[in-house]
Amino acid sequence: MRRIGKFFRLNRKEKEIFLQAVFLLTSSRLSLHFKEFNEVVNHYGKQVGQQHSVENNIISPARIVALLEAGGKLIPFTTCLSKSLAGSVLMRKYGYTPVLHIGVAKENVNVLEAHAWLSLNDKIIVGNCHDLERYRELPFLFNESI
Repeated sequence: MRRIGKFFRLNRKEKEIFLQAVFLLTSSRLSLHFKEFNEVVNHYGKQVGQQHSVENNIISPARIVALLEAGGKLIPFTTCLSKSLAGSVLMRKYGYTPVLHIGVAKENVNVLEAHAWLSLNDKIIVGNCHDLERYRELPFLFNESI
């Protein structure tokens, strides 16, 4: 019940962003499950809806990320990649230009770990972790022809 109360205390724009975040988290998670990795990353990495100008935007990047994180708590099996993909779409929609990063780390011969994060103006805004330096960022993934 507490979460419902928090939702109703949001202003109209925040409710809209929260609901968009829930939708994008769900759709990115399902897409990652049913589609090819490159196809999903290209789709979400390039997706731009109706874009707002940053100058006219009253929603800060930090607030968008907070609403995205709150939405992520509602969606089962939300991963760093689905959050980063959804966050990328939301940020661009509201006039910001984030950078999607995907990296891998190899602990031993049999284990390969991956992590995704989103940065804005060289600051990590989604997916920051204490051992981020262990991940070697993959080269540019997006297909320019899309």
